[in-house]
Amino acid sequence: MTTFYNINELKILPDGSSVTVCGIITGTRRIPLVKDPTKFIVVGNIEDSTGEIEFVALHKILKKYNSLLEPEDKVIITGKYKKQEYSFIEVKTVMPYKEYFKRLYYENKNKKDK
Repeated sequence: MTTFYNINELKILPDGSSVTVCGIITGTRRIPLVKDPTKFIVVGNIEDSTGEIEFVALHKILKKYNSLLEPEDKVIITGKYKKQEYSFIEVKTVMPYKEYFKRLYYENKNKKDK
């Protein structure tokens, strides 16, 4: 089972911790890579009722999840919590929150039917 963190809980975690947060994307910006300006990363913010944190989605992640990283999207982001000059999440996966809860519902329903 996935452990979800409130954004304000992340600050107590060590650098490199695997995290999953659920929230709304409040803003994004696309930044071209210096070595190849045809490729991009997306830097944005995700907010829940406890706080806000920046996330970074690298180019290889954007190939799969770019359409889910738009302002006002309600998503579940899984990634690595990074503590450097400032804290952020390096995105590994993105899922619309409705899809996650739909899957969870059907998984539980199938367990009950057995």
